[in-house]
Amino acid sequence: MYWTEIYRPKSFEQMIGNEEIRITILKWLVKWLPGTKPLFLIGPPGIGKTTLIKLLASVLNYDLIELNASDTRSGPQLEKLVNPLLSNTSIFGKKIFLFFDEVDGIYGREDSGGIEVLVNIVKSSNFPIIFAANSSNIKLKNLLKLCKIIKFQRISSNLLMMFLNFVLYEQKYSLSFDDRKWIVEKSNGDIRTMLNIAQSKCSGYGQFITQKFKVDISEGLNEFFSSQNKDNAKAILLSLDGKYSDPRYGLSAEERRKDIVNSLFTSIISSNLDMNTLSQLLDSLSLIDLQVARIYENRNWNLLKYMNNMLIELLYENIQNKMISYSQYGISWPLMGQIFSRGVSLRNLISNLSMFFHVSSSTFGMLILPYMLEIIREFKIDIHEFISNFMLDEKFVEILQKEINRTKKL
Repeated sequence: MYWTEIYRPKSFEQMIGNEEIRITILKWLVKWLPGTKPLFLIGPPGIGKTTLIKLLASVLNYDLIELNASDTRSGPQLEKLVNPLLSNTSIFGKKIFLFFDEVDGIYGREDSGGIEVLVNIVKSSNFPIIFAANSSNIKLKNLLKLCKIIKFQRISSNLLMMFLNFVLYEQKYSLSFDDRKWIVEKSNGDIRTMLNIAQSKCSGYGQFITQKFKVDISEGLNEFFSSQNKDNAKAILLSLDGKYSDPRYGLSAEERRKDIVNSLFTSIISSNLDMNTLSQLLDSLSLIDLQVARIYENRNWNLLKYMNNMLIELLYENIQNKMISYSQYGISWPLMGQIFSRGVSLRNLISNLSMFFHVSSSTFGMLILPYMLEIIREFKIDIHEFISNFMLDEKFVEILQKEINRTKKL
């Protein structure tokens, strides 16, 4: 069992650091009345913000409604989830307590009115609301104006060292002072990180972890594919600078690159594997993908910690000695080169034709061009005449002819 779960605080007394802040939040919830400003908790990960909220709800007999705002980015998604709560009470007769975690992740290119919806929720809510974020963002200013801001501090090195000594004593492990000092410094005030590094070190496969705890996903997956045993594979997955994201929601290019399931998929699909192995690996990945979606749908975040174990049990035997290597794209590089080259030649043609159809270039290229090529080929339309009718340059004749020839091979 992970030490982060064994030593997750079960009471306020077991929490470490930020004592005055915890008392302030407790008093706020005890004295809460309609019209009281929501709280906005700001502080780095791994210092106990979410754990504190769950303990508060349990001790004060609140029905906690927890939403991870970074996974529910848009206004329509938020409204669909929260609006029913605004006019209802808990089915168990408890008081409702609404907690939005990782609010700083809601603002970005994917956001479609998410902040505005949160502002409206604050103005119309009849129950306590607490927001939490790893950092303050100027784009959150409209929401921050309506909240009382509480800033958490990183856990001090002295407290971390005392807690680490206590954990090692209970687990009957011994580490040198230099090792303990290095672990505390590497954790940078994050209790979860400290416990993960310490457990990895004490379990015998910590050399890889303690040297580079957050490994870029490209480097880490290459190590994973060539790992010598399951323990080593587990250690590598723990070290990855990646996460499990809900497959139902769109991700930015960087988020998709750091998604563990997606990175495994693109690496496997672009490798030279026999069909039987490929089928088994993709079946296993689809099971993981489905489980992640269910976890996000039911907000059972604590179950995400089991995904690494599932991956290892489902994938490990089939990746051994298969020469699989990391790929960000689900296409082999030789084919990718052809696609890039083809894209350059097609870009101007698609851009010009899309204007005649009053659609975007991407819509034309994905939804209209394939059918247009098939119609030209099937009805033997003269390409020179076709280009002339759209008042395009003759240079597009050769490009269009090459695309039509490709449709013949399909």
